[in-house]
Order: sequence, then structure tokens, then C-alpha cells
Amino acid sequence: MKQVIPIKTAAEIDAMRHAGAILKQTLELLHRHVKPGVNLKQLDTIAEEFIRSHEGCTPGFKGMYGFPASVCMSVNEEAVHGIPDEEIVLEEGDIIGLDCGVYYKGLHTDACITAMVGTVSPEVAHFVKTTKKALDNAIKVVRPDAHVGDISYVIQKTLEDQGYAPIVECTGHGVGKELHEPPKFLIKAAKGLAPN
Repeated sequence: MKQVIPIKTAAEIDAMRHAGAILKQTLELLHRHVKPGVNLKQLDTIAEEFIRSHEGCTPGFKGMYGFPASVCMSVNEEAVHGIPDEEIVLEEGDIIGLDCGVYYKGLHTDACITAMVGTVSPEVAHFVKTTKKALDNAIKVVRPDAHVGDISYVIQKTLEDQGYAPIVECTGHGVGKELHEPPKFLIKAAKGLAPN
């Protein structure tokens, strides 16, 4: 199925670059606050206050599809889109996915990092290292005339080569005027494709 990818103007790209820089700083700030004893609501408040401290920027996820927070936080086996709660307190050895967006001048950005809480087990450290390698490998194939299936394939192959199974129901997606824009792709849809 051919997808029509919305083309951004130079001004839109500049706005998204600015929002992306704020988003990067937000995730770095959150990473520094990930420690045993911190609850997820505290982290969400830190992110929201930081984003709103930049003129014209708002948390891109808050209120989207009814989501009540600024950051999706997923601890340990929770895969995606966890809701920050003050009842959930980080413990030594946990990992947490921090998925956030910044909305600026009518445009969305969206990014996620995984942070380790204190000292983690060797198995968890290997898992985090492998997922980072999958991201790095995927970025290497992004170029003009590449297909989104090339990206999917590299992610899936990197994970499966290390004995992990990707969650096939999750999709990658573009961002812009909408939070979820084309190109959208499923990991499993790319099985069997080889990168160019």
C-alpha cells in the first residue's frame, strides 16, 4: 500500500527542529531524575514544567486521545503508553521507557528513550544495549529512496539475532501536523525483506 507522506515547508522543518531540540532536552532532564525512590508523577511534572517554560511549547501528548499526562512511562515489562502515577515508585534495577512529545507552532515531535534505574542485571543491560543497537542500525539505512520496510527489517533482524521478539502490533510513524502521520509501518510487515 502506497502512503502519501506530507511534505513539510522549510518553516515547518525549522519549527520541528526547534521543538525537537526542546524534546531532546526534556528527555535528558528526565533521564537525570530517574533514580530509585522517584515516582512517575514526579517525573511527569518535571517534564511538563520544562516544556511549558519554553515559549510556545506545550506537551504534545497531554490530552491526545484522552491521555492525562505529558509523558508515557513504561516500567520493566510494560511495553508502551503507560500512564504516570504517583503510586508507581522506581526501584533499583528497573528500566523505564520515557516517551514524550513537544507541540510547537501547530507541529508535533515525538521521541522515546529507555533509562536504567541504578544498577541493573546483566540480562537487562544486554536488552537495553540490543535495543539501542537496533535503533542505531535503523538510522544507518535512512536515506533517499530507502523504504520504510528497510527500517523495519533492520530493527527486527537486530532484535531477533539476539533472541528477542519484537512486539508486532506496534508501529513506527511520521510526525508533523498530526502526531501520527505516514509513513506508518509494522515491524512484522517487513519480515523477509532485505535492506538495500
